[in-house]
Amino acid sequence: MLKPSSLHLRPAVPVCLLLPLLFLALTAWSPLAFGQPPAEFSMMVTSPYPSAVDPGQDSRSYITLSPLNGFNGSVSLTCVVTPVVANGPTCTPPPTATPPQQVAMSISTSTATSVAPAGFYALTVTGTSTNTTIPITVYLTVLSATSDYSIAVTTPIFPTSVHAGFTATATVTVSPINGYSGTVTLSCASVTPLATPAPSCAFAPPAVSPAPSGIQPPYTSLLTITTTGPTTPPPATASLPGSLNRLGFLWLTFPGLGLMVAGLATADRRRRKLWALSLLWLAAAAVLLMPACSTTPTNTGLNGNTPKNSYVFTLTGADTNGVAPSNEATPPTVSLTVN
Repeated sequence: MLKPSSLHLRPAVPVCLLLPLLFLALTAWSPLAFGQPPAEFSMMVTSPYPSAVDPGQDSRSYITLSPLNGFNGSVSLTCVVTPVVANGPTCTPPPTATPPQQVAMSISTSTATSVAPAGFYALTVTGTSTNTTIPITVYLTVLSATSDYSIAVTTPIFPTSVHAGFTATATVTVSPINGYSGTVTLSCASVTPLATPAPSCAFAPPAVSPAPSGIQPPYTSLLTITTTGPTTPPPATASLPGSLNRLGFLWLTFPGLGLMVAGLATADRRRRKLWALSLLWLAAAAVLLMPACSTTPTNTGLNGNTPKNSYVFTLTGADTNGVAPSNEATPPTVSLTVN
């Protein structure tokens, strides 16, 4: 008679070993078991380079696609930036790519009228084929930067040399940086060498500001440099030419001479000597005073003329907050020669 213990059958393979094998088999065949096709491609996305940029600076990333399971179709590419903010960065990959292929994705932080605000942004790139969708996220930092402006001479001074009393002009441009939108007042910081009277500079308009509708082109102003020269003197009231004035003075002496001659004729010997001496003094005074009657023109310019020399003008500016241009350390200059 068999014992009850002899009725139990022992499996050839322990159950503890069958369970892991069954799990691996189900994992490997799960796409087929559940009706899901295998992946058609793989995708890699590099971090932006540079990964931290100033407002207005661009960056770039690369997308690498590889085919799987004999895939030979195309992959659609898109990119979305979060968080979504006004004037935020944009990422633009090619619309499609065919594995195996590597493509570049451009990343921009500016438009024609604005720049992206500072912040930390996530760029999610998604590749899509018939049966496969792969999203990958990379990150970009837009740094904080202060709005600013610079000054430059865009049209050289003309003419480059003048005579005292003449002027020369140049065009000065104020360029906004990082979306600057303030009003800048232009001036000449210095004129070298020192002179009296020194040439002067003026801007038209003296202050420049943004154009309407938020458009921010460079702002321009006309610089005019003025020198001091001779001016024509005003005519004297009821004046005559110098030679006629001198003759007029001589005519004034004739009555006196006539009286002296008459006195000489009627006076005695002693008085004749006195009349003769007086006549001699009158003639000498007439000769000495004749040059004083001359009306030769003289220079009546303000404190004279601007001295002949080469002058250098250093340009600068200040906005409503007193902020100087970004290139204040190496300011623009113009040079003018007075000859």
